[in-house]
Amino acid sequence: MMAAKPSPRPPALQCRSCAGCKPRHMSPAREPTGMPMPKQTTVLIVDDEVGLLDEMQVALTREGFSVLVASSAAAALEACTTRTDIAVALIDVGLPGMNGFDLIEALTNRFPAASRPRTVLVTGQGSVDMVIRAIRIGAFDFLEKPMARSELIAATHRAANSWIKGGL
Repeated sequence: MMAAKPSPRPPALQCRSCAGCKPRHMSPAREPTGMPMPKQTTVLIVDDEVGLLDEMQVALTREGFSVLVASSAAAALEACTTRTDIAVALIDVGLPGMNGFDLIEALTNRFPAASRPRTVLVTGQGSVDMVIRAIRIGAFDFLEKPMARSELIAATHRAANSWIKGGL
């Protein structure tokens, strides 16, 4: 029996403005988790940076998620109001109008805990204070840009599994 060739590591996802962070991009990415996921779990990506939004959408679609995108907090709130199947919302901190923290608070105030999407806050300017604030307002997870595809996929799987189980 032939041994399978190891698959090449996926490149990191990065925003256009982080060209100076090459060492992190060249570090080895974590392997995909292989976590189970029900078919067609819906993920909402909220980011005003179109290039990164597209990359995240492609990565998660290839992983088997059904992906919706929004470029503003207002569009994200509308999507969450009209759709009840959104399990995970990946939310950029720096959104026009309403920032990512305010969007998470709005989702927390509008929807019961068991049915609202699990939120993963995403930022290119992370700090310990930002992580603490995200946890305090109810974010499920926190990702810093640039991120490896495997980090994005693992965080999305964890959040989706929590939503499916109905726990926070």
